[in-house]
Amino acid sequence: MNEIAIAEELYRSARAYADDHRAARLQKVRVEVGELQGANVERMLSAWHFVVQESVDQDAVLEVEIKLVHIHCPHCGPVMRMEPYVPRFCPKCHRAVHIEGGREMGVVHLSFEIEVAELAGDDGRH
Repeated sequence: MNEIAIAEELYRSARAYADDHRAARLQKVRVEVGELQGANVERMLSAWHFVVQESVDQDAVLEVEIKLVHIHCPHCGPVMRMEPYVPRFCPKCHRAVHIEGGREMGVVHLSFEIEVAELAGDDGRH
C-alpha cells in the first residue's frame, strides 16, 4: 500500500471540500480505512504530515479509524476469526463465508476554520 498516495488523495478531497465551504484552514480530518486495504496507520500519519507540511493546513490532524470486516457463514452464522487472518471458509462446516466491510476508504468528518472577516463582509464589521 502506498500511504503517501493515499494521504495525497485524502488531502485533495478534504481541501476541495474545505475550499467549497470557504474554509481558511483544515483542523481535523477523520477517515475510515477498511482492514482489507492493508494500510499501515503509522505510515499514513507520517505520510499525512509529509503531504500537508508547509501548506496552510500544516497543523491539521489526521485521525484514522480502521473498519473491521464482519464474517458470516450462511449455515452457522457469525464466524470467529483468528487474528490477523480473515477466513474464506467456515471453520465448522467448511462452506464459503460472506465477508462484509473492510474495504472502505474515505473521509468521514472534517473540521475547519472559516475566517471571521470573510463572514462579516469586506470591511470586517458584523
